Amino acid sequence: MSDSVFYLIFVSLFLFGSSGYHFFANARCIDEFLGRERNIRIIGMFLLVVGGAGILLKGRTSEIIGVFFFLSGFWRFFFPKSSITFQKKAYPRWVHGIIMSIAGILILLLAVT
Repeated sequence: MSDSVFYLIFVSLFLFGSSGYHFFANARCIDEFLGRERNIRIIGMFLLVVGGAGILLKGRTSEIIGVFFFLSGFWRFFFPKSSITFQKKAYPRWVHGIIMSIAGILILLLAVT
């Protein structure tokens, strides 16, 4: 298994885990946890690292996925208030969970093909 395929599987599993949290965790717990700037910065830092790894790997797919993760992490790390406000106003958390699930499925399909 190449590094790029391993990366895509890791990202897919991360998205499935995150979407599960958005689906099954208590709404109050989610809002409290994801409403803190510190937590959003930590998530942003993680996304920056995961995105940077994808950008550095060989393979067009991992590079593209890496750029999206890196940009998402950049926004969350450097502008956490903006990220929190947008997430609260744009759509409910469970919709974000659906989006992450769909992304996880698509990335997993890219990894196995």
